[in-house]
Amino acid sequence: GRAMAAAHGAVFARGRLRSDADRLARVEGVTADSVRTRFERMLGSGASVAIAGSVGRAASERARTALAALHVGAG
Repeated sequence: GRAMAAAHGAVFARGRLRSDADRLARVEGVTADSVRTRFERMLGSGASVAIAGSVGRAASERARTALAALHVGAG
C-alpha cells in the first residue's frame, strides 16, 4: 500500500529508508505558518485535472469546461 510506496520512493531517492527519529523530526518541524503558506499557494494556483486511460477526443475539452464551471461557482 501507501507505506510500501513511500518506502520504495525513499530507497530510490536516497538509497536508504528514513529512521523513525528522522520522520518524527520532520513532522514536528512543521509549523502552522508553513502549512498556511503552502495552502495559500495551492489555493491560489487554480485547479488541475489528470485524465488517464482510454478516453474520447473530447475528454480534454469537457474537463476544461467542467473546471471552468467549478471555478465560476466558487467565486
